[in-house]
Amino acid sequence: MNRAFQPIDISNAPDLIRLTEEVRAGGRPRVLQRDHKDVAIVMPVPVRHRRAQQEKIPPLDGLRASAGSWRGLVDADQLKRDIEAERGNPG
Repeated sequence: MNRAFQPIDISNAPDLIRLTEEVRAGGRPRVLQRDHKDVAIVMPVPVRHRRAQQEKIPPLDGLRASAGSWRGLVDADQLKRDIEAERGNPG
């Protein structure tokens, strides 16, 4: 939650709890009025989706594991010739 806002505990305020649950369920902000004047906005806090915990692999282990992974898929000599030709340096 943004720390620029001062939190207010509403645990013991059933009307506010009901209102906030309504706002959260609907996903849309609501304007609070007093004597037909807007006084506040109640809006749902964005839900942050946590990324699935990924297995952390040390950088060098990942690099070593990928070594040779293109073997059989790419002709390295032809790739070099194509790159040189694209650059205008016929090999």
